[in-house]
Amino acid sequence: MAVNNVSSDMGDGQRLRSGTIKPSTSTSFSTTSVHTPVMEISESVKQYLEQLISEQTNTLSGKIAALEQQLQEKDKKIDELAGSLSVVRNVNNQLQKNIESMQVEIDDSAQYSRRYSIRIENIPYKRDETEVELKSKVVDVLAKAGVDVKDDTLDRFHRSGKPRPKRQDNRRASAAPAELVAQTIVKFRHWEPRKQAYAGRSNLRGTDFKIRPDLTRRRLDLLNTARDRVKTLDRGNSDNYAYVDTNCNLAVRLNGERRFFNTRRELDAILDDY
Repeated sequence: MAVNNVSSDMGDGQRLRSGTIKPSTSTSFSTTSVHTPVMEISESVKQYLEQLISEQTNTLSGKIAALEQQLQEKDKKIDELAGSLSVVRNVNNQLQKNIESMQVEIDDSAQYSRRYSIRIENIPYKRDETEVELKSKVVDVLAKAGVDVKDDTLDRFHRSGKPRPKRQDNRRASAAPAELVAQTIVKFRHWEPRKQAYAGRSNLRGTDFKIRPDLTRRRLDLLNTARDRVKTLDRGNSDNYAYVDTNCNLAVRLNGERRFFNTRRELDAILDDY
Protein backbone atom coordinates (compact mmCIF):
# COMPACT_ATOMS: atom_id res chain seq x y z
CA MET A 1 0.00 0.00 0.00
CA ALA A 2 2.85 2.37 0.75
CA VAL A 3 4.35 1.65 -2.59
CA ASN A 4 1.15 2.48 -4.32
CA ASN A 5 0.90 5.81 -2.59
CA VAL A 6 4.41 6.70 -3.60
CA SER A 7 3.80 5.84 -7.15
CA SER A 8 0.66 7.80 -7.01
CA ASP A 9 2.55 10.76 -5.65
CA MET A 10 5.23 10.37 -8.28
CA GLY A 11 2.61 10.32 -10.94
CA ASP A 12 1.22 13.59 -9.76
CA GLY A 13 4.67 15.07 -9.55
CA GLN A 14 5.47 13.99 -13.04
CA ARG A 15 2.30 15.61 -14.28
CA LEU A 16 3.23 18.82 -12.49
CA ARG A 17 6.76 18.78 -13.85
CA SER A 18 5.71 18.11 -17.35
CA GLY A 19 3.23 21.01 -17.25
CA THR A 20 0.59 19.06 -19.13
CA ILE A 21 -2.88 18.47 -17.86
CA LYS A 22 -4.97 16.10 -19.83
CA PRO A 23 -8.56 17.10 -20.01
CA SER A 24 -11.10 14.77 -18.76
CA THR A 25 -13.02 12.82 -21.33
CA SER A 26 -16.19 14.03 -19.69
CA THR A 27 -15.53 17.79 -20.53
CA SER A 28 -15.37 17.84 -24.42
CA PHE A 29 -16.66 20.91 -26.54
CA SER A 30 -18.73 20.78 -29.78
CA THR A 31 -17.93 23.29 -32.63
CA THR A 32 -21.44 22.99 -33.88
CA SER A 33 -22.87 24.16 -30.59
CA VAL A 34 -20.55 27.26 -30.73
CA HIS A 35 -21.10 28.25 -34.41
CA THR A 36 -24.86 28.05 -34.37
CA PRO A 37 -25.51 31.11 -32.11
CA VAL A 38 -22.88 33.15 -34.03
CA MET A 39 -24.50 32.34 -37.34
CA GLU A 40 -27.87 33.23 -35.95
CA ILE A 41 -26.54 36.58 -34.74
CA SER A 42 -24.84 37.26 -38.11
CA GLU A 43 -28.04 36.47 -39.98
CA SER A 44 -29.98 38.81 -37.72
CA VAL A 45 -27.45 41.60 -38.21
CA LYS A 46 -27.51 41.05 -41.97
CA GLN A 47 -31.30 41.23 -42.05
CA TYR A 48 -31.26 44.34 -39.91
CA LEU A 49 -28.68 46.04 -42.13
CA GLU A 50 -30.54 45.08 -45.27
CA GLN A 51 -33.77 46.45 -43.82
CA LEU A 52 -31.99 49.65 -42.72
CA ILE A 53 -30.38 50.10 -46.13
CA SER A 54 -33.73 49.49 -47.82
CA GLU A 55 -35.46 52.04 -45.62
CA GLN A 56 -32.74 54.62 -46.19
CA THR A 57 -32.73 53.92 -49.92
CA ASN A 58 -36.49 54.37 -50.08
CA THR A 59 -36.21 57.59 -48.08
CA LEU A 60 -33.46 58.94 -50.35
CA SER A 61 -35.37 57.87 -53.44
CA GLY A 62 -38.38 59.77 -52.20
CA LYS A 63 -36.30 62.85 -51.52
CA ILE A 64 -34.60 62.59 -54.93
CA ALA A 65 -37.99 62.24 -56.62
CA ALA A 66 -39.24 65.30 -54.74
CA LEU A 67 -36.14 67.26 -55.76
CA GLU A 68 -36.55 66.17 -59.37
CA GLN A 69 -40.16 67.35 -59.26
CA GLN A 70 -39.04 70.68 -57.86
CA LEU A 71 -36.37 70.97 -60.54
CA GLN A 72 -38.93 70.25 -63.23
CA GLU A 73 -41.17 72.96 -61.81
CA LYS A 74 -38.22 75.35 -61.67
CA ASP A 75 -37.29 74.48 -65.27
CA LYS A 76 -40.87 75.13 -66.30
CA LYS A 77 -40.82 78.51 -64.60
CA ILE A 78 -37.45 79.30 -66.20
CA ASP A 79 -38.87 78.42 -69.62
CA GLU A 80 -41.88 80.64 -68.94
CA LEU A 81 -39.62 83.49 -67.83
CA ALA A 82 -37.38 82.97 -70.86
CA GLY A 83 -40.43 83.17 -73.09
CA SER A 84 -41.60 86.33 -71.34
CA LEU A 85 -38.11 87.80 -71.59
CA SER A 86 -38.03 87.04 -75.31
CA VAL A 87 -41.35 88.82 -75.76
CA VAL A 88 -40.08 91.80 -73.76
CA ARG A 89 -36.90 91.93 -75.85
CA ASN A 90 -38.88 91.84 -79.07
CA VAL A 91 -41.15 94.60 -77.83
CA ASN A 92 -38.13 96.61 -76.68
CA ASN A 93 -36.40 96.15 -80.04
CA GLN A 94 -39.52 97.25 -81.85
CA LEU A 95 -39.88 100.27 -79.58
CA GLN A 96 -36.22 101.11 -80.15
CA LYS A 97 -36.75 100.93 -83.90
CA ASN A 98 -39.83 103.13 -83.59
CA ILE A 99 -37.87 105.66 -81.53
CA GLU A 100 -35.03 105.66 -84.05
CA SER A 101 -37.53 106.05 -86.88
CA MET A 102 -39.16 109.01 -85.14
CA GLN A 103 -35.77 110.57 -84.45
CA VAL A 104 -34.84 110.20 -88.11
CA GLU A 105 -38.13 111.74 -89.21
CA ILE A 106 -37.62 114.70 -86.87
CA ASP A 107 -34.03 115.06 -88.06
CA ASP A 108 -35.11 114.86 -91.70
CA SER A 109 -37.58 117.68 -91.08
CA ALA A 110 -34.84 119.73 -89.44
CA GLN A 111 -32.49 119.00 -92.33
CA TYR A 112 -35.15 119.97 -94.86
CA SER A 113 -35.49 123.33 -93.18
CA ARG A 114 -31.76 123.84 -93.85
CA ARG A 115 -31.87 122.93 -97.53
CA TYR A 116 -31.27 126.55 -98.59
CA SER A 117 -28.31 127.01 -96.23
CA ILE A 118 -24.55 126.46 -96.48
CA ARG A 119 -21.61 126.97 -94.15
CA ILE A 120 -18.58 128.97 -95.24
CA GLU A 121 -15.44 128.32 -93.22
CA ASN A 122 -12.48 130.61 -92.50
CA ILE A 123 -14.09 133.97 -93.23
CA PRO A 124 -11.95 136.61 -91.45
CA TYR A 125 -13.40 137.77 -88.15
CA LYS A 126 -13.00 140.96 -86.20
CA ARG A 127 -14.53 142.16 -83.00
CA ASP A 128 -17.58 144.42 -83.28
CA GLU A 129 -18.04 143.32 -86.85
CA THR A 130 -21.06 144.93 -88.51
CA GLU A 131 -23.64 143.17 -90.66
CA VAL A 132 -22.56 145.19 -93.68
CA GLU A 133 -18.95 144.13 -93.22
CA LEU A 134 -19.88 140.48 -92.86
CA LYS A 135 -22.14 140.60 -95.92
CA SER A 136 -19.32 142.06 -97.99
CA LYS A 137 -17.06 139.16 -97.00
CA VAL A 138 -19.78 136.60 -97.74
CA VAL A 139 -20.52 138.08 -101.16
CA ASP A 140 -16.82 138.07 -101.99
CA VAL A 141 -16.50 134.35 -101.21
CA LEU A 142 -19.67 133.48 -103.12
CA ALA A 143 -18.44 135.43 -106.13
CA LYS A 144 -15.22 133.38 -106.11
CA ALA A 145 -17.37 130.24 -106.04
CA GLY A 146 -19.22 131.43 -109.14
CA VAL A 147 -22.45 132.72 -107.60
CA ASP A 148 -23.99 135.88 -109.00
CA VAL A 149 -25.21 137.52 -105.80
CA LYS A 150 -28.15 139.91 -106.28
CA ASP A 151 -30.16 141.94 -103.84
CA ASP A 152 -32.66 139.14 -103.30
CA THR A 153 -30.12 136.28 -103.29
CA LEU A 154 -29.43 136.14 -99.56
CA ASP A 155 -32.07 135.62 -96.94
CA ARG A 156 -29.87 135.85 -93.85
CA PHE A 157 -26.32 135.15 -92.66
CA HIS A 158 -24.64 134.98 -89.27
CA ARG A 159 -21.55 133.73 -87.51
CA SER A 160 -21.53 130.21 -86.12
CA GLY A 161 -19.07 128.99 -83.53
CA LYS A 162 -16.24 130.74 -81.76
CA PRO A 163 -13.51 132.59 -83.66
CA ARG A 164 -10.18 130.78 -83.85
CA PRO A 165 -6.72 131.69 -85.06
CA LYS A 166 -6.18 131.27 -88.76
CA ARG A 167 -3.93 128.37 -89.65
CA GLN A 168 -0.52 129.60 -90.71
CA ASP A 169 1.24 126.88 -92.65
CA ASN A 170 4.90 127.34 -93.57
CA ARG A 171 5.02 130.81 -91.99
CA ARG A 172 7.28 132.19 -89.34
CA ALA A 173 5.80 132.77 -85.96
CA SER A 174 5.56 136.45 -85.22
CA ALA A 175 4.76 138.53 -82.19
CA ALA A 176 1.73 139.97 -83.95
CA PRO A 177 -1.60 138.34 -82.96
CA ALA A 178 -2.85 135.75 -85.41
CA GLU A 179 -5.74 136.65 -87.67
CA LEU A 180 -9.04 135.27 -86.44
CA VAL A 181 -11.48 133.38 -88.65
CA ALA A 182 -14.92 131.97 -87.98
CA GLN A 183 -17.57 129.92 -89.68
CA THR A 184 -20.58 131.67 -91.22
CA ILE A 185 -23.99 130.22 -92.02
CA VAL A 186 -25.58 131.62 -95.16
CA LYS A 187 -29.22 131.03 -96.11
CA PHE A 188 -30.41 131.73 -99.63
CA ARG A 189 -33.88 132.79 -100.66
CA HIS A 190 -33.89 130.59 -103.73
CA TRP A 191 -32.61 127.13 -104.55
CA GLU A 192 -30.63 127.98 -107.68
CA PRO A 193 -27.97 130.23 -106.07
CA ARG A 194 -27.64 127.75 -103.21
CA LYS A 195 -27.08 124.98 -105.76
CA GLN A 196 -24.49 127.13 -107.56
CA ALA A 197 -22.65 127.81 -104.31
CA TYR A 198 -22.37 124.13 -103.43
CA ALA A 199 -21.39 123.13 -106.96
CA GLY A 200 -18.78 125.93 -107.10
CA ARG A 201 -16.94 124.91 -103.93
CA SER A 202 -14.21 123.41 -106.11
CA ASN A 203 -13.49 126.94 -107.37
CA LEU A 204 -12.23 127.78 -103.89
CA ARG A 205 -9.32 125.37 -104.04
CA GLY A 206 -6.11 127.19 -103.27
CA THR A 207 -7.89 129.61 -100.94
CA ASP A 208 -8.62 129.39 -97.22
CA PHE A 209 -12.36 129.21 -97.79
CA LYS A 210 -14.48 126.07 -97.80
CA ILE A 211 -18.19 125.64 -98.51
CA ARG A 212 -20.02 122.84 -96.78
CA PRO A 213 -23.70 121.88 -96.50
CA ASP A 214 -25.51 122.90 -93.35
CA LEU A 215 -26.02 119.45 -91.82
CA THR A 216 -27.76 118.58 -88.58
CA ARG A 217 -25.62 117.15 -85.81
CA ARG A 218 -26.97 113.63 -86.32
CA ARG A 219 -26.35 113.67 -90.03
CA LEU A 220 -22.88 115.19 -89.66
CA ASP A 221 -21.87 112.56 -87.09
CA LEU A 222 -23.18 109.81 -89.35
CA LEU A 223 -21.22 111.21 -92.30
CA ASN A 224 -18.00 111.31 -90.27
CA THR A 225 -18.60 107.75 -89.10
CA ALA A 226 -19.08 106.61 -92.69
CA ARG A 227 -15.86 108.32 -93.79
CA ASP A 228 -13.87 106.68 -91.02
CA ARG A 229 -15.28 103.24 -91.79
CA VAL A 230 -14.77 103.54 -95.53
CA LYS A 231 -11.11 104.36 -94.89
CA THR A 232 -10.70 101.07 -93.00
CA LEU A 233 -12.35 99.21 -95.90
CA ASP A 234 -10.44 101.06 -98.61
CA ARG A 235 -8.44 97.98 -99.68
CA GLY A 236 -6.26 100.15 -101.88
CA ASN A 237 -9.21 101.56 -103.83
CA SER A 238 -9.05 105.35 -103.60
CA ASP A 239 -12.39 105.61 -105.44
CA ASN A 240 -14.21 104.43 -102.30
CA TYR A 241 -15.45 107.32 -100.20
CA ALA A 242 -18.43 108.72 -98.27
CA TYR A 243 -19.93 112.06 -99.15
CA VAL A 244 -23.01 114.30 -98.99
CA ASP A 245 -24.76 115.38 -102.17
CA THR A 246 -26.36 118.71 -103.13
CA ASN A 247 -29.62 117.78 -101.37
CA CYS A 248 -27.79 116.81 -98.16
CA ASN A 249 -28.34 113.09 -98.76
CA LEU A 250 -25.59 110.84 -97.37
CA ALA A 251 -24.01 108.26 -99.64
CA VAL A 252 -21.00 106.02 -100.10
CA ARG A 253 -19.34 105.09 -103.37
CA LEU A 254 -17.88 101.59 -103.37
CA ASN A 255 -16.30 100.18 -106.52
CA GLY A 256 -18.07 102.80 -108.57
CA GLU A 257 -21.51 102.07 -107.13
CA ARG A 258 -23.37 104.75 -105.18
CA ARG A 259 -25.39 103.67 -102.13
CA PHE A 260 -27.49 106.06 -100.04
CA PHE A 261 -27.99 105.71 -96.29
CA ASN A 262 -29.70 107.70 -93.57
CA THR A 263 -29.19 105.60 -90.44
CA ARG A 264 -26.41 103.65 -88.80
CA ARG A 265 -28.24 100.40 -89.55
CA GLU A 266 -28.38 101.23 -93.24
CA LEU A 267 -24.69 102.17 -93.25
CA ASP A 268 -23.74 98.92 -91.50
CA ALA A 269 -25.76 96.89 -93.98
CA ILE A 270 -24.01 98.56 -96.93
CA LEU A 271 -20.49 98.17 -95.56
CA ASP A 272 -21.07 94.63 -94.29
CA ASP A 273 -21.99 93.58 -97.82
CA TYR A 274 -18.80 95.11 -99.23
